[in-house]
Amino acid sequence: AAPAAPAAPADGAASAPAAADSAERASSEAIASETALARDGLDEPLVEVVWAQLLACLSADYEIDKRGDVGSWVREAAMDALETVVPMLVRAQAARTASEPAVWTAAMAEALAAALVQQAHEKINRTRLCATRCLGHLLTRAQPPMPLVPHAAELVSAFGPYARSGAVAAVDATTGADADADAD
Repeated sequence: AAPAAPAAPADGAASAPAAADSAERASSEAIASETALARDGLDEPLVEVVWAQLLACLSADYEIDKRGDVGSWVREAAMDALETVVPMLVRAQAARTASEPAVWTAAMAEALAAALVQQAHEKINRTRLCATRCLGHLLTRAQPPMPLVPHAAELVSAFGPYARSGAVAAVDATTGADADADAD
């Protein structure tokens, strides 16, 4: 037979077992949140560093040398990385409680959407296509999709059809040019 539960205190105060259950539940939720990042291979202290570097790669590197716009390679690599990192952060945020620090915020979503829209208007066709695919993917096909984006419905309408899938054409819809060809 199981031992009887202790009687509730006569003064109406919460019992010690109930407080312990509450503390244990909060601790389990915090561990689940940290585990969501760790499971995806991202250490929580590095989140801010990784995020800042990826966003900086989208906006700051416009190096040109004899090989052309080498900065575009950096921007495209950052967009590819963001397709992996953003869903990790969104999953980790979903596992957190309101009292825990956020790892995915509306400010992050807004900054990323703005940077990707900017890249979608760049000179190099390949970079434009990469940006439209990335934003469309994050908004519509990523698991889970990127939340907290201002004007998300309009962005999905504009970029959703370009989400990464087997059906995406390798032709830039605005110019009809080959997506891998660089603009002059």
